[in-house]
Amino acid sequence: MFGFLVTFVVSRIFVFLIMSDELPNFYFFLHGTHVHHLNYGIFLLAAVCGYNVFRRPVGRKAEITALLYGVAMGLTFDEFGMWLHLGGSYWQRASVDAVIVVAALFGLVAFGRTVKRFEARHFW
Repeated sequence: MFGFLVTFVVSRIFVFLIMSDELPNFYFFLHGTHVHHLNYGIFLLAAVCGYNVFRRPVGRKAEITALLYGVAMGLTFDEFGMWLHLGGSYWQRASVDAVIVVAALFGLVAFGRTVKRFEARHFW
């Protein structure tokens, strides 16, 4: 969740600074086509998931892959509105809404009670 939220905020800040000419334009262009950072997120998601499936990391390596997974999700969901409206504006409300929903789901998974602990609690 940390990597997800930090990546979302940092990517928004960078885009804002580039668009306001406070930072140089270091976007990646391939034959005149702007490659959006959601593509980096998709490739990073594939790499992290492949690593998790084939290497089954534990301990510190598992923590690092979880952080990288959050970063990849942040890069990808920051441009969620572009998934829905290809060629649309980067500043779509759908992207922010998607980040809020994903962050809420991450929070529920990370901080919610386990099913066993929930079932063991008596409400009467």
